[in-house]
Amino acid sequence: MKSPFWGCEQDVHLVAGQATVLWLVLNSPFGDSPAGLDITLHLPKGLEILDPSHRPVFGVGPDAHRPVFQQDGQTVYLSFPGFIPGENDRRPFTHRDSWCDLHFPIVVIGEERADGSEIRIDACALGDSDHCQIELIVLSDPGIEPPVSARRNIEPNFLPWFSQEEQSQIAAGFRRCGFTDITLNWFNHGIPFIPPSAYSLAANLLRKEMPGVKIWIGGMPGADTIVPRAEDIYGRSIPHIASPEAVISKCPDIVVASERSWVNAVEADGVMLTITEPTLSDTPFLPAHCFSRDSRIRFAQECGLATVPDPIKILDHHRQEWVDFSCRQIRRMLEVGRLGIGDKPLALCALGPSGAAREEAGADWDQLSDVADIMIYAHHQSMQVRESEVHWGMTRIGSSPHLWWEESHDTLGPVDDPDVVSADMKMQLALSGNHGVRLWSWPCLRGRVQRQLMEWR
Repeated sequence: MKSPFWGCEQDVHLVAGQATVLWLVLNSPFGDSPAGLDITLHLPKGLEILDPSHRPVFGVGPDAHRPVFQQDGQTVYLSFPGFIPGENDRRPFTHRDSWCDLHFPIVVIGEERADGSEIRIDACALGDSDHCQIELIVLSDPGIEPPVSARRNIEPNFLPWFSQEEQSQIAAGFRRCGFTDITLNWFNHGIPFIPPSAYSLAANLLRKEMPGVKIWIGGMPGADTIVPRAEDIYGRSIPHIASPEAVISKCPDIVVASERSWVNAVEADGVMLTITEPTLSDTPFLPAHCFSRDSRIRFAQECGLATVPDPIKILDHHRQEWVDFSCRQIRRMLEVGRLGIGDKPLALCALGPSGAAREEAGADWDQLSDVADIMIYAHHQSMQVRESEVHWGMTRIGSSPHLWWEESHDTLGPVDDPDVVSADMKMQLALSGNHGVRLWSWPCLRGRVQRQLMEWR
């Protein structure tokens, strides 16, 4: 049987006494299982799993297979109800809007005495069972805790889904890792909307556990509203993205009100968005543009075309013009969002067509710095920036469980060796002007990275 822990095929790394989030991949090793899946974890002495049954119930996302949790000594039983697809039938790429239904996060804490032991795992479904073992490596706590000299940001998607006990342990780990800025992102591929009050509670808990922390709110303008959705090149709706043209010309008041509500809900210190530069292709998974008829009408007007082109004609005859137009649309949408943000700072993590490098950005995309207060890139070299500009660096250590395809399309890619993450962050901090650095992404924040951040002060 494959390891059910996403990204941990052979071993699990923890830091002694610090909470780590692991993601269980809910696949049946025996083919489609209509009756659910039972997972039994035989934990070594010194390893603890926090009880997930105290989490709030939202009815979506991981609640789709909310498990029955039981523990008997060092044996933990997790019984996941509902239909569970077989290993060969689950492809996150085809479920990018519902992937979290079949990934369940658990919070684990280990002690040094558990180092070198094994976690034994049994999976049962359809009257059959399979087994595997995962080595547990527990790193010593460096015990270093002075303040950091520059700002560090991380975006813990799903934080409001955890219980208050779990959130407290996670926040304590963030403090030990030296994070000064936390982004609560209510928008992402496949993350369902939950009430703003849930994010408000998470923000309050973070401020309690991390005195002085700066809380950012994330989420593309209009994504949580009734604004018409963006459309891909085949006319399919993109559920988690509002149409930029609709934001600009039809529903700006709704978007402004939404932005204000999210900023107020968490008493945000700023707004931080991650957006990808448009590239004209027929792959719909990361569109920063919209091929709706209204968008194409504006495109025809701006380019002086006699007729409104269909997406295929744009692909064949107006490729670069469309990319430039889409960049302008994103800027206009952000300018609408700024009206709701008010005087709060806006930070943009602007991903280029081949990654997050600033040097790869097109001219129109680079003009986003006129809208944003902070631009975040993975810098390849020191940049000469205008006096009014502030840049942060970005170190990528991976993505989320459903974005395995992202690495094959992103030539920049994540840091190959987890042991050099802090070295890459130091380089990014220096190249960006020593203002701050963002670590992406939280699901990959495991023991080897945690310990480096604790040591780097």
